[in-house]
Amino acid sequence: MPIIGEGELLIALILFGYGLIVGSFLNVCIYRLPRGKSIISPSSSCPNCNKPIPWYDNIPLLSYVLLRGRCRFCGSPISYIYPLVEFITAFFFSITYLWHGLSLQLLIDLLFICLLILFLFIDLFHQILPNSLTISGLIVGFGFSFFNKRINWWESLAGILLGGGILLGISLFYYYVKKIEGMGMGDVKMMAMVGAFLGWKLGLLTIILGSFLGALIGILSIIKSKEGLMKRLPFGTFLSLAALISLFFGQQLIYYYQWLISNLLPVP
Repeated sequence: MPIIGEGELLIALILFGYGLIVGSFLNVCIYRLPRGKSIISPSSSCPNCNKPIPWYDNIPLLSYVLLRGRCRFCGSPISYIYPLVEFITAFFFSITYLWHGLSLQLLIDLLFICLLILFLFIDLFHQILPNSLTISGLIVGFGFSFFNKRINWWESLAGILLGGGILLGISLFYYYVKKIEGMGMGDVKMMAMVGAFLGWKLGLLTIILGSFLGALIGILSIIKSKEGLMKRLPFGTFLSLAALISLFFGQQLIYYYQWLISNLLPVP
């Protein structure tokens, strides 16, 4: 593991602070986009008493700690999701910088990570994936492929077609067999966007990992409830987690898989 210099550590800490601010904005998007509200105005307010939140109560992480997780005015609990999103965003801002350094690739990956955080929590709580995020993210992801060090434009295009195409095919097949919708088009468009950023190889890996995570949680849910799986699982949440894994560890996972195939399976 490379030694982190004092200068790099300072920049990582500065980016952690910027990440907290961005995470606070992501919280606004997570709350308002599914409800069809503007993410620009009005200013933040308590969802219980509707009183505007003053700036000193809206400092990422710090205000939550000082207020002990409760509204200053009505005393209602503030969801732990708010500081969690802020911390996760700040964490990835620092880690991704230490991975890439200050570069255009850092900007590309941070934008992708922010989109994944939005998808993760919006689908988890609302089970929707807004077109304003999936479609615009797809376009931006493909546009950045001309500057992306990880993939080129045709790999991005292949990722769009393969990522979205596989889920679309599964959805259509399920509907043909069961006559009910088994997967929303939001998942299809989201996966096309992931393919635009990651390319077809890591996009395919994302689908495999996301399906595994979804199946694992589904099995645990069935065991816990003992009544079968009665509700739709937020597949976009699992795909978001899988895409984060693919972004940071995907190449290594593909390498180890290829090594496993070439060394453990008998050669005909």
